[in-house]
Amino acid sequence: MTSGGGVLAGRVALVTGAGSGIGRACALRLAAAGAHVVVVDVVGETVEKVAAEVGGTPVMVDLSEPGFLGALRDQVARSPVTPGWTAASPPDEIRIFPDVVVSSAGFLGEPEEEAALEAFARILKVLVGAPYQLVRAALPYMKEQRWGRVITIADIPGGRAHAATYATARHALESLTTAVALEGAPYGVTAACVTPSHARPEHVAETVADLCAR
Repeated sequence: MTSGGGVLAGRVALVTGAGSGIGRACALRLAAAGAHVVVVDVVGETVEKVAAEVGGTPVMVDLSEPGFLGALRDQVARSPVTPGWTAASPPDEIRIFPDVVVSSAGFLGEPEEEAALEAFARILKVLVGAPYQLVRAALPYMKEQRWGRVITIADIPGGRAHAATYATARHALESLTTAVALEGAPYGVTAACVTPSHARPEHVAETVADLCAR
């Protein structure tokens, strides 16, 4: 499957956690809609495999690392839709230029009584900190071109035992998405949080693709 014609033709979609599960399904569906997909995951083999499936760009990066945006910058430096867009980044910030950002990366972690504080910090970095940094880096470009789609994948973890850290992160992600939706609305930028429970990845991917196409 490779990108081509479709409602997202000419668009660049960045998908985290794209090496498997819901993230992979989103990458496949967005490519089918015509987007060029930047496939982001921490596992190199899966990144390469999915990127080959969708005809996209593979980026192996750990979203818990402070410098992960630097690894993305050169891969989504310019959108093919607006190659001449040259607004400079502030000295302490990194700008990236995807038209669509899908934050699907995540993991459950350990039961609270067994988890170290470092594990708590890591899950917050991946599930909340990374989506925040991605949006912060991409939103100026989306506002400038007056079109952008921000999709986050959360969960419905309220009744799950030993998931306090995970639930905290996922609910924070929902609040972040709401704030982005309000900020982006005047500029044609939409944001939506998809909250599946136990779901088939392809069904979630169809929802994401539909939100991006609107």
